[in-house]
Amino acid sequence: CMFHKVTTGCGMTTLVLENQVKYVVAMPYTNLIANKSTYCTDKGIKHLAIYSEGNQVSDILTFTGNKILCTYDQLKNVTQAINASEWKLLVDEAHILLTSAGYRRKAVQGVLDSFKAYKSYVFGSATHHDDKYQLNQLKGIDSVELQWANLQPVEVVKTVVPTNLYDHAAVMVSKYIAGSLTGNAHIFVNSVDSILRTINKSTAKAVRVVCAPTEYNEAKIQNFNRRAGT
Repeated sequence: CMFHKVTTGCGMTTLVLENQVKYVVAMPYTNLIANKSTYCTDKGIKHLAIYSEGNQVSDILTFTGNKILCTYDQLKNVTQAINASEWKLLVDEAHILLTSAGYRRKAVQGVLDSFKAYKSYVFGSATHHDDKYQLNQLKGIDSVELQWANLQPVEVVKTVVPTNLYDHAAVMVSKYIAGSLTGNAHIFVNSVDSILRTINKSTAKAVRVVCAPTEYNEAKIQNFNRRAGT
């Protein structure tokens, strides 16, 4: 099925990892695998984490556990290395298949070529999109949506920015710091340069920056910290 869990952090992957069923869990990013691999190690769950910095597909030959974690890119290789009809498949963050199909064609195609080989499959995501926009190979799969009794609705407010984007974002940050706006503020932008320009214009003293760990990004942040004396 297409499993719409509605909210993040509700334990979908945890259930898969902690049960005794043979599961392959395919994830879009290596940092997700690293995170879940650490979880398995801490919980004493025997597993293989197949990605660039982890196990190799060849390690399956001597593996006696029932949890295999892999990237979308490696799912086809994993499927060919096991008797997939004895395993279940969870495709985590399944909306990424649609949103990244244009630039990760090989990885996405590998998932599309593999999922039907498994005993059963679940495409799990908290981000739902209508079946008419779905990839052709995934159209028509039964959809299941969790019904929660205790979720707080999230209101998304559309704002027309009257001035410079960074100035506007900096004012918002400053209002959260001052307490005139309440809540946990998350600002999503597509470059570290934009993040640092916003921080520089605000009254923020402590900000968590989430970005790709590239040399360029790290150098930018370190240089900013040196200039800011933090």
